Amino acid sequence: MIQEKIHLIKKSIDNKIRNENKIGLLDGKSGAILFYLHYYKIFNDTDSYNKASDLIEEIYNGLDFKNFNSNFCSGISGFFWLLEFIEGKKIMDDSFDDLLYDIDDLIIDRLDIFCNHNNHDFLYGSLGVGYYLNSRLNTTGFSKEKYLNAIENHVNNLLESSINNDQTIKWISNTFKNEPKIDIYLSLPHGFLGIYSILSKYGENKLLLQKLSLKITLKKAYNYLLQDFQNLNIKRNSIYPLFESIPNSSTRLAWCNGDLSVVITLLNMHNLLHEDNDILNTIVKISETTSKRKDINDTQINDIYLCHGSLGLVNIYESLYNKTKNDSFKEAKDYWLSYSIKKIEENPSVLNDCDISLLTGLTGVGLTLLSEMDTSLRDWKNCILIN
Repeated sequence: MIQEKIHLIKKSIDNKIRNENKIGLLDGKSGAILFYLHYYKIFNDTDSYNKASDLIEEIYNGLDFKNFNSNFCSGISGFFWLLEFIEGKKIMDDSFDDLLYDIDDLIIDRLDIFCNHNNHDFLYGSLGVGYYLNSRLNTTGFSKEKYLNAIENHVNNLLESSINNDQTIKWISNTFKNEPKIDIYLSLPHGFLGIYSILSKYGENKLLLQKLSLKITLKKAYNYLLQDFQNLNIKRNSIYPLFESIPNSSTRLAWCNGDLSVVITLLNMHNLLHEDNDILNTIVKISETTSKRKDINDTQINDIYLCHGSLGLVNIYESLYNKTKNDSFKEAKDYWLSYSIKKIEENPSVLNDCDISLLTGLTGVGLTLLSEMDTSLRDWKNCILIN
């Protein structure tokens, strides 16, 4: 049943890719490359391998390094992250280190520009660019100095723009800068949860962890999230609101914001603060609450895609189950997977009426279903900060 759906998805991507102009990892052709290579790995389909190779060459040859989009969702930092991923997983024989090293100077310059404009967004700002540069720091065979300096400057800029005291740390979102009533936005791609997650990723490098005192910062981050978790007297359907300034606002079940967005962030933090069992206990308590939410009016699930749809939940609950072996998360994952398959069967047009993007379209659906066929092919989820 799943295999049949995957073949339909590939056919639809084959048709749509011809007219696709976006190169992005999360919204365009680079995401399709990920799909084709995973399809090749499972079905040994050389046509998919060749399509992926041709797309890489097409995207690279079309880049204008005097006028380029650098962000992670739509631009070259996402595309280059993909090349790093491909090389690291040895899916192709190519090595990209030589190619990327000099170009990375341009991306570091763009990181500085994002910081100067206080644009700390994962999809479209400093966080995604920093995430790519952190992957380069961990893998390049050349000098790591420029990557270390860039990330150190990024962290210092983040700290300077934070609301920071002895106990907690948080950031005002730049996403709603023209709306004075909205301040602290609990979002992974666009709010401070993304900052917490990227700082956690930086801290996986021991040199950065010690030099930048990232454990102290992340413990303050946890303290802030714990405050709201403990305040369960506020009447709303979710544990966390969407905005701190609107405490009664309930949130959907989704990758992009809400309780599960907090859970993804806490999982990333726990990788660094693993000696603190309290964090894992908090993750389990929040997640068990979300696993009971099934009513569509409550969950606000209205599509099957990754960003705020049912297959996003599948990927999150799978990660939770792998981390905790808590059966309620396996049950929640299976529920939302069955829900997604049923939606496709009831309305096959959902595979044709969407774009090819990873976040809100076909490649995200395809990659999730491919992961169900081969559980060793799940690391692609790192591109949306799911371990």
